[in-house]
Amino acid sequence: MKSLKKVLCLSLALLMLLMTLSACKSDGDTQETGSESVTASESWEIDFSGKDYGGHVFTVLRANTELEHKWTGHANDVWVEEISGDILGNAVYNRNQALKEMLKIDVAMELAKVTELANTLNTSVLSGESTYDLVIPQISRFPELINLGLIKDMTELSLDTSYSWWDKQAENAMKIGGKQYGMISDIIYVDKLSTIGVFFNTTMAENLKLPNLYEMVDKGEWTLEKMKEYSKIANESGENVYGISCQNDFSYFILHSANINTVSKDNNGNLVYRLPYQRPVNVLQHAFTIMNESYFFNRQEHSLQVDETVQRFGLENLFLIRPLQTFYYMKEYYEDYGVLPMPRYDEVYEGYYSPINHMSAIILTLPKNNNEPARTADVLQAWGMISEKVVNPEFYGRILSTRMVKNPESSRMLDIIFGRRVYDVGLIFDFGSVESIVLIRNKFAIEKAPGTIASTISGSKESVTNSIKDYFDKIK
Repeated sequence: MKSLKKVLCLSLALLMLLMTLSACKSDGDTQETGSESVTASESWEIDFSGKDYGGHVFTVLRANTELEHKWTGHANDVWVEEISGDILGNAVYNRNQALKEMLKIDVAMELAKVTELANTLNTSVLSGESTYDLVIPQISRFPELINLGLIKDMTELSLDTSYSWWDKQAENAMKIGGKQYGMISDIIYVDKLSTIGVFFNTTMAENLKLPNLYEMVDKGEWTLEKMKEYSKIANESGENVYGISCQNDFSYFILHSANINTVSKDNNGNLVYRLPYQRPVNVLQHAFTIMNESYFFNRQEHSLQVDETVQRFGLENLFLIRPLQTFYYMKEYYEDYGVLPMPRYDEVYEGYYSPINHMSAIILTLPKNNNEPARTADVLQAWGMISEKVVNPEFYGRILSTRMVKNPESSRMLDIIFGRRVYDVGLIFDFGSVESIVLIRNKFAIEKAPGTIASTISGSKESVTNSIKDYFDKIK
């Protein structure tokens, strides 16, 4: 993923341009910019002049992951109906208007429940009609579309994905056996909001006389051991004060922060089960041990909704580990918070690795009955290109880095968080039910996990390996 610093520079330049060319202004927050200004003023990386798709309605079937997870506050990344008082919504609207002008197409969107999207697509495929040009499922459920034969290899589009609006980390992870069934680009941003960060209570950190956490990140000293140390201090500072607030996903968050996937590719492109080794076992034992400590608050164990968890953060938590979408809740309740990347697990790898919540992130896929590869390729390429110029400056430069974070240091941390994002194909495809090994939902099983995880992993090796082989055989 490109550097956030590059995006912020682009943001400043584009905002100055839009302020000059803006035709009207709705309120103090939002600039309404005509798509004609945007399109005419930009020097595009790809020339689409002469392309005319005759007003085709490019229809997207998108999973409503926000509804599933009760996420609120942000505009839909694919389509909004009209200009409003919402900065990000206006950027999406203007982006789609610019796309319309560039390729002479309209964008339409149909939302489906996460669990019903496959049935909706299946009905379309069976009808023989090309209802949808693009399908965007929840990333953890898109293997179901592959298994049902409802999507096809996106290499058929012959897309040049060397451009900066394509997520190369996602592309490399999802390309299996030479097939590319899913990709991520700047067309969408829910995957970015699904990236995990560590929110911290700046007032509590100051009262506890903790060192400058931003400087620790810069020096490579922000480690899991330091997080534990400070969490214990917070826990001992008062009744009902917890050091870490998270949920059952904490175990794989720590695994990914150690740069370990459950399944990943070897140098030959083959998928390999990575857990049956000492370091992954140690990491998971460590994570589950923390989840049983008195300073760890598990919101799911206490049956709290996300907004309730955020509300109690400012009073009772030092650290809150959640997707960055939590910004939208946080700004409603608190001013005194910062954000950090997930801590380093040890000295094995330099830098910081950021997990992605595969239960909320989404991914671009190509429906089986899309028989217009040239048109689809042009739309995806142009859509991503315009998104980088029109949506990203608002998303990164104004929403995340200005409206959501409360200090320059936290804004700088976002660049680190987005720098190394982890796509774990083992969890996404759930080979051999590997997700149930690292994501334990039962309280009593979590209590036993530090002593049982080694034998569980050892006993799973054959089933996970066979599941990987079966998948390769199927896609061939």
